[in-house]
Amino acid sequence: DSTVEIEKLNTEIKKMSEEIKKKNEKLEFKNKQLLEKEEEIQTICEQLIETCTNNDNNNNKEKQTRVKTTFNTILKEQVKESTQTPNQNDDTEQKESSDSKPSTSLPKTYTEHVFDALRALKLRKAFRKHAKCVYSIHLSSFENGKYLGSGSQDKTVRIWDVNVTKELVSFEGHSEPVHCVKFSDYHYHNNHGVVIASASNDKTICLWNLTTKKMLATLKGHQRGVKSIQFSSFSGGRYLCSGSNDKY
Repeated sequence: DSTVEIEKLNTEIKKMSEEIKKKNEKLEFKNKQLLEKEEEIQTICEQLIETCTNNDNNNNKEKQTRVKTTFNTILKEQVKESTQTPNQNDDTEQKESSDSKPSTSLPKTYTEHVFDALRALKLRKAFRKHAKCVYSIHLSSFENGKYLGSGSQDKTVRIWDVNVTKELVSFEGHSEPVHCVKFSDYHYHNNHGVVIASASNDKTICLWNLTTKKMLATLKGHQRGVKSIQFSSFSGGRYLCSGSNDKY
């Protein structure tokens, strides 16, 4: 009887060992995924800082440097606060509190520090006119980034003056939400004024002129909603590429 019981115990121990091994493997996999996500978020945040301004003029370079410096300073402060060694008084208080209740606090991850730093950044300007969600924005590369274009679920395209936080025009013509907007360098540098292109779920791409405040052209061809557009980086931005749910 004792031999049988020992065999049963050994079998149970073996099963438990296998379960523990599997759980450890899952835990290692989850930790690996977490680290990968941390790296992704870090990369995204760095790209966010890098693309705060995308022009080559000195003003934007200075602005980009200020943003990076401010963000990095806040991030360092956040990390320092969570990792600094407490003083003796704090040690005494912590001992007293630990005697009565175990601590459940965990050290902050890099991601948490990043979001704390982002939350600490102050709002500089707000543009409020759209009635529904804003799906796309684009800052002009000409006139020192003076113009900001936006496309919304409310089916409108709007152009703003970022220097005075003012709406300059609201274009209505799409019958479905606007998913993407892009300013045209080609039109601007060929004396056609400030022109913005918009891609909509109504299967069309429209070109709008700020000077005349009218639609310049409508491009049709897609069989389903147009999700993305981009002017070419060559030939002065003469060509426009579009992507749609119709897979073309």
